[in-house]
Amino acid sequence: MYKKIEVTVVLLMFAFMSCMAGKKSPVTLKSINGYPSGMIDEYCFRGGTSVIRGSVKNADFNTIKLYSTDHFIAREVIHTISIADDGSFCATVRLPHSLYISIDPFGDDLFLAVGDTLCIEAEGDKARYSGTGVTEEVNRVWPRLKKQFYDDFALSSPWNEADKPLMMRWNTEVVRQLDVAAMAINADTIGILKQCSPQAADILKTNLLATPLHQLGYGFHMYRVALFNSDHRSDPNSVLSYKDYFSFLKDRESYLLDNPLMVFAAHDVVNAMEYSAFVTITMLSNALHVPCSNMESKELQHYKSEFILPEQYLETTHNQMLAVRSGRLLSIADYYKMACDTIHEKFGITSGSFIEQMSLLHHIAYDKDDEVNDELVNLKTEQLAGAIPLFTNRQVAFRAVKMYQELINSQRQALMAAAPVTKADSIFHNIIDRYKGNVVFMDFWDLSCGSCRVEMLEQREVVEFFKDKNVKFLYICNEKYNPRNVADSFWEENHIAGEHIFISPDKWNYLAEKFQFQAIPFTLLIDKNGNIVERNAHPSRAKIESYLR
Repeated sequence: MYKKIEVTVVLLMFAFMSCMAGKKSPVTLKSINGYPSGMIDEYCFRGGTSVIRGSVKNADFNTIKLYSTDHFIAREVIHTISIADDGSFCATVRLPHSLYISIDPFGDDLFLAVGDTLCIEAEGDKARYSGTGVTEEVNRVWPRLKKQFYDDFALSSPWNEADKPLMMRWNTEVVRQLDVAAMAINADTIGILKQCSPQAADILKTNLLATPLHQLGYGFHMYRVALFNSDHRSDPNSVLSYKDYFSFLKDRESYLLDNPLMVFAAHDVVNAMEYSAFVTITMLSNALHVPCSNMESKELQHYKSEFILPEQYLETTHNQMLAVRSGRLLSIADYYKMACDTIHEKFGITSGSFIEQMSLLHHIAYDKDDEVNDELVNLKTEQLAGAIPLFTNRQVAFRAVKMYQELINSQRQALMAAAPVTKADSIFHNIIDRYKGNVVFMDFWDLSCGSCRVEMLEQREVVEFFKDKNVKFLYICNEKYNPRNVADSFWEENHIAGEHIFISPDKWNYLAEKFQFQAIPFTLLIDKNGNIVERNAHPSRAKIESYLR
C-alpha cells in the first residue's frame, strides 16, 4: 500500500513539473464578461418535479436509487425507483432545485433540471443517458469541457501526504488552470458553449469554475484531517496557512464566492468551502467557549454554549450572563457578525458573499431526524433571528424562512398527536370522518341569519357543479333555533342541495369553542385527508378543484 502511495506522489510531481514547464501564469480576472447571462433568474432556484424513465436488461437488481443533496440546507434527497418485470421504469421525482444526482448502481453523476426528463438505457450495471432540455445539454457537453480544461493533476490532491510545499505547488497549478478557464469564458472562445442554450451554457461555465474551487476547498480540509492523524501535527512547518492557501479568493470572489449558480454545480462547492475557508462560522465558538456547570441554570448553560438569550428577562440572569465575558453580552447575532468579520479580515474579501450566507444557513439548519421540541424550536428561532440580517440573498432568505416554517409545522403536528382528544374533537370527527377522501365545505348557519341565507343561495351553482365529484357541502345548524320543518321548507323552496345536519345546542357550543367563532356564517374548508386548510372560506370552483388535485 505504501509503495502505491509513493508511486502516486511521484507521478503527481512528474505531472506537475511537466505541466508547469514553459507555462506562463494567465491574467487574473476580477469579473467575467457575460457571466452569468441572467437567463437563470430567481425563480429558477425553486424546486419542482422531473421524470426518470428507461429500461434495464440483464440486471440482478430491481430498483434504481437516486441520491442528491439540497445544497441550500445540506439535506440528503433520496428516491428509489422500482423496475417492472419487463425491465422498464418510469417515475416522477420531486427535487428541491435543479441539481446533480448520483445514480446507483451505475455510479454516474448527472445533472437533472426541474421540469426535464432523464432517460436511462442500461445493460447490467452499464448505462447510457439522454434526456430533454438543459438536462440533455449539460450531461452531453460537460465531460468534454472538463477534459479540455483540467488535467488529472488538478482533479486530484496530494493531501494525504501531509506535505505543505507539495500542497502549495498543487494549489498554484490548480489556480492557474482555473484562470485559464475563466479567461476562455471571458473571451467567449469556447466553441461548444455557443451551440448550447443560455441556461445550459451558464451551468457549464459554472462547472468550469466550481470544479477547481471544490478541489481546493476539499484538499485543504482533508490536508488538515491528515495532518491531525499523522506524526506531523506538532510540526509548525507542516501547518498550511489559511491566508496563504486561500489568497486566490480575493481577486476572484465575484464569480467564485458571490455566485448563486454554484448550487447547480457538479461538485458541492458550498460544502467544500464551508469546511475550509468558512469554517470560522462554526468553529469560532471554540475560542469563545466557556465551561458550564451542572449547578447553573439551563438558561445560563445555553447562553455559554450557544449564545442564546433567555426568552424572559430576569435581572439576576442578566447579571450572570454579563459576568461570563467580562461585562459584555454576546448574543447569537453578535457571534455571527464576529465570525463573518473574521473571515473578511483573514482573506481580504468583502462581506455577504453567497457562499458565506450559505455556510451560515447550513449552521442554522436542523436534521429532519431531530426530535422537534420546545428546546430545538427556541434554539432555531434565536439562530434565525440572528442570521436573517446577514441573508441579503433572496434565495437564501427564502430557504431559511421555509425551513423554519417546516420546523414549526412539525412541532404543531407533534403537539396535535400528543394532545388528548377533547369532547369537541369527538363531535367534529363524528361529523367529518364519514367523508374521508372528499373535499368538505362545512358551513355553520342559522335561519335568522340573513347573510347565511344569501351565501347559501349564492353557492347553489358551485354545489351543482361538484355534485358528481368527491366534494361534500355540509350545512350545520343548531336544532334549538332552527325547526326542522321550517328549515326543510326553506331548502326545498330555494333548491339548496348539499347535506343538512342538525346538532344539539351543547354540540354547537363545543364546536364554537373549538373553532372560536360566534359570528355566522362560519365556514371550514377541509381537504381529502381531513385537514382543515382554510377558515371562513368562500367555496369557489377554482379553489375546490385545487384541493381535489
